[in-house]
Amino acid sequence: MKKLLMILTIIANIILISLILLNKYILNMKECVSIIMCGIILLFNILEIIINKKIYKTITIISIISILFGLYQTYCNPNWNSVIYRNKTIYTEEYDNILTKKEALEDLEYAMKYLKKVHPRLLKNIPEDLEEQYNIVKNNIENEENITTSFLEKNIESIVSKLNDAHTRIYPVYENYHLLKQLYTHNKNNEKLKKINGIDIQEIFEKNKQYYSYEMEEFAYNQFRSDVIFLEKLNKLGIDENEITYTFELNKKLTDYTYHKEDFVTQEEYNTYNNIEPQPTTSFVTYEIDNENNIAILYLDECNNTKEYKNVLNEMFNEIKQNNIENIAVDLRNNGGGDSSVATEFLKYINIDKYQDWKSEIRRGIFNIKTKKHTIKNKKKDNAFNGNVYVLTSIDTFSSAMDFAMLIKDNNIGTIIGEASSNNPNSYGMITRFVLPNSKLYAQISTKKWYRINETTEEKFIEPDIKCESEQAILKLYDKIKSTSEN
Repeated sequence: MKKLLMILTIIANIILISLILLNKYILNMKECVSIIMCGIILLFNILEIIINKKIYKTITIISIISILFGLYQTYCNPNWNSVIYRNKTIYTEEYDNILTKKEALEDLEYAMKYLKKVHPRLLKNIPEDLEEQYNIVKNNIENEENITTSFLEKNIESIVSKLNDAHTRIYPVYENYHLLKQLYTHNKNNEKLKKINGIDIQEIFEKNKQYYSYEMEEFAYNQFRSDVIFLEKLNKLGIDENEITYTFELNKKLTDYTYHKEDFVTQEEYNTYNNIEPQPTTSFVTYEIDNENNIAILYLDECNNTKEYKNVLNEMFNEIKQNNIENIAVDLRNNGGGDSSVATEFLKYINIDKYQDWKSEIRRGIFNIKTKKHTIKNKKKDNAFNGNVYVLTSIDTFSSAMDFAMLIKDNNIGTIIGEASSNNPNSYGMITRFVLPNSKLYAQISTKKWYRINETTEEKFIEPDIKCESEQAILKLYDKIKSTSEN
C-alpha cells in the first residue's frame, strides 16, 4: 500500500504537468480538471502521511511544485486555452451561418469569461458602460430569430469596443474572403467611393463605428473603408450583399454602379479577372544609402527582431560608416507592430549611453504586476552612429512601431516626421487569442498596459515634430536634412 501510494502520487504529478503542457498546444481544458488533479495529488500526500506516519520530503516537494505550477498556469497564465502558440488555423463559420440562441449565448459568455480573466482593466470590476452593453447584447441575442456569425461578431465587438483598446477585438478568420472584382478598375481610375445605396459613406461609418475597437477614430474609419468592399463584411455593416450600389466620384462627377453577390470573388479569382501578375515576395526590412543627400533610410514594415533584421542593421550601419553618412531615417509608415525589441536592437547602433523605458502593468490572474519606468544602459556597438536620427510615421504606425517612435521622441534621440500614430502610448497590448467554441470567431485580448515614457506630455498620441501627410514624409525629410546642413 505504501509503495502503491507513492507510485500513484508520482503518476498524478506526471499527469497534471503533462495536461498543463498539452493544453498549451493541443487541448482546451476546463479549469476544473486542474483543480481535480491538484486535489488528487494533495489527497495522496495526506494519505501517505496518515498511513506511513512520516513525510517523504522529495515526493512532497515535487507535489507542492506541481500543484503551484498547475494553479499558476490555469489561473494566472493569460494564454491558458488560447490559440496563441498553435500553428493550426481554425476557420470561422461562414458569415451567414445560423447559430442557435444557446450556441450564441455560450460564445458570448466564453468571450466575457476570458475578457474578465486576462484584460488588465477588468481586474477589479467591469466598467459600467461595458456591463450595460453586455446586457444589451444578451437581450439582442435572446430576441433575434436568425443569429448569424456576422450578427454575433458585431454584437460582441460592440461590448469589447467599450474598452477603447485597439488591440482587443472580436474578428473572424474565414477560409475565403470575397472582394469586389471591379474594385481594381475603380482604383486604377482613381475613383473615390462616396456612397453606398445612396447613403454617404461617412454616415454609414458613424452608425457602425461601435463595431470597431480603436483608440483613434481615423484608424477605425480606414478599417471600415477596407471592409465595405468585402462580401463577408457587408452583412456586419447592415448592408444587403445580394444587391449593392456603390457611388464613386471622379473629377467631381458621381456615378452609380450596381453589383450583386456574384461580383464578389476570392483573391485568386480577383487576380485572374484583373490580369494581376503575382508579385515577388519582398522582405519586411530593407534599406538604401543615398550618398548624394547624405542619408540612409531603413524601411521597416514589421517589428520582427529576427536574424535577418539584425543582419540588415549590421550591414546598413557598416555602409553608413564607410560612406560617412550623417543622417538616418527609419520608415515606420506601413508598420503595424510586432516585437518591441526591434527598437532596442536599433538603438545599440546609436551613440547614446542610456535611455528611459516605460512602466507597465501585466495581468496575472488576480494580480496586476506593475513595473516602474526605468533607465536602460545602452549596449551600443563600437563606433556607434553619432548623426541625426529621423522616424517617419503614419496613422498605420501601430503597436510596437508606435513604441519605436515613442522611444525616439520621448528620449530626445531624433525627430518624428509624418502623421500621429494610431494608438495611444498609454494603451494596452501583449495580446492573447481565443476561439469561441461555436462560431469559431476569434477573441483577441490584451494582457498588459503600457504607460508613456514622457508622463508630463499632454499629447494623446505620438505627435510628429514635423507634421505632414504620410505620403509627403520623405519630401519633408529631405527638406529637413537640406535646411539642417545649410545651417
